[in-house]
Amino acid sequence: MKKSLLICTALLTLSLAASSAFAVGNTINWGQCIGVGPIPNQVFDCATLGGPYNLVLEIQPPALAGWFATDLDLDLQVQAPGLDSFWHMDGAGCNATGLSISAARNTIPTAGTPVCSALYTGSTGASVSSLITAYGVGFGGANRARILITVARSASSPITAVAGTDYYLSHLTFSLDNASESGGLCNGCTQAAAIVYNSSTLYSVAGAGSNSPEAAPVQVDGPGLGSNCASINGGNGTCAATPTLNRTWGQLKALYR
Repeated sequence: MKKSLLICTALLTLSLAASSAFAVGNTINWGQCIGVGPIPNQVFDCATLGGPYNLVLEIQPPALAGWFATDLDLDLQVQAPGLDSFWHMDGAGCNATGLSISAARNTIPTAGTPVCSALYTGSTGASVSSLITAYGVGFGGANRARILITVARSASSPITAVAGTDYYLSHLTFSLDNASESGGLCNGCTQAAAIVYNSSTLYSVAGAGSNSPEAAPVQVDGPGLGSNCASINGGNGTCAATPTLNRTWGQLKALYR
């Protein structure tokens, strides 16, 4: 069932520090963790190959022991009837090399209030991997794309999620190398757009040791400490927040892998 449309420019009105103990939700921000300061809009400098531009994905989870992985569900929507070729960032698209992902927290500004913690915090030697598992052009409408992401560490070295803590998961990097405005082949880099971070599904193990069974997944919907919507080129219209059933995005993953 679809939720009401969210206004992408609705920013957090309460103090981040004051609300950090109570927030549970998803946060998206340009260039840095939300604790450093909110940057809800990013203008792409398409003509001179500006960027690359990083879109930081964070979560404020409930208390959860044994947490080792998270699936993220995002929607991109342009303010036009359809997606121009620049936004075809799927494997067969014009701009297939225009979107990448990283879990390297040390490459973005993180210090602030609250501090942006990392999924690997609290253990020794555990590494984190991140992957765009699907980029579904036209999923939900001709002017939209569904983006599915998985961030994981070894299930044998999980952490305990502390409620109210702001965790960095990963960041998406947008490259403009293929923009037609600078001589590339892909049109539409200057289009107004918005990205909404619909939901997260958290996976944990129910016990200690590498052979522990997985516990039931925990789903986190909607905004947390900051907005779960970020705009591109002033695309501060409405963001369609439509979290889907696990069965739906699971099938989409299988289709696009």
